[in-house]
Amino acid sequence: MKKIRIACLLFAVANIFIACKKESSPIKTDSSFSKKLTGSQANLPSSDNWLQLPGAGTDVGIGANGSVFITDTTTVSPTGGYGILKWNGSSWTTFSGAAVRLAVDPQGNPWVINKSHLIFKFNGSAFQQLPGTGTDIGIGADGSVFITDTTTVSSTGGFRVSKWNGTSWVVISGASGVRVAVDQSGTPWVVNKSNLIYKYNGTMFQQVAGSATDIGIGANGSVYIVGTTLVSTSGGYGISKWNGTGWTATVSGAGINVAVDPQGHPWTVNASHLIYNNLNL
Repeated sequence: MKKIRIACLLFAVANIFIACKKESSPIKTDSSFSKKLTGSQANLPSSDNWLQLPGAGTDVGIGANGSVFITDTTTVSPTGGYGILKWNGSSWTTFSGAAVRLAVDPQGNPWVINKSHLIFKFNGSAFQQLPGTGTDIGIGADGSVFITDTTTVSSTGGFRVSKWNGTSWVVISGASGVRVAVDQSGTPWVVNKSNLIYKYNGTMFQQVAGSATDIGIGANGSVYIVGTTLVSTSGGYGISKWNGTGWTATVSGAGINVAVDPQGHPWTVNASHLIYNNLNL
């Protein structure tokens, strides 16, 4: 009996010794886990990472104060066009009116062109019709408003470019286009019917390198275009940023319309009417 007790006691002491030895042993690092973690960090998405937003759109416009509006895909009226929505940070809020093209002024008020080419400005409580007709509209961070109107200048150039003077539209000579955007100092950039890009230098429009189908400019001066190279039938054309002398292509951006927020981030509506932005570029 004593031999059995002694044997049990020795067994228990041995187990305690082994447990203590394990506990006091240094922790072994799993090098394979460390490599996997490093690998996952290395494979994080690059800065060219486009985020899909809810909803569907046909055009997008952004004001210098950060207000974002779209024309959606729901026809409000056969003469007016699509519904107008405002981004609230997580979803789209229904706005009054109907349009096919829009831009947003520095105070966050949308200016729109409807399907009948009529021009309207939101005055804080309702849309007020302005004189004239248009096909596209752009507004700079300084409040300058330009349109391409409905008078054809040439079959290769497109429509006249006009500037709002507070009561009417003043035609800018020597220019024609189908898309217009305005930089932070009130200078218009246009894309014409032949996809050529022009920038106003104060006296005349000077051609810029490259070709485009749409153009957008942020309040910080960042200029983006939707190019003419088809990325995919569902996405649209490649999106590029002006670098001062030419266009730097985004890796994965594709769309048919582009606008730029005050921080210089591009927002786009693609060929499938999906809405994306890139807050990293």
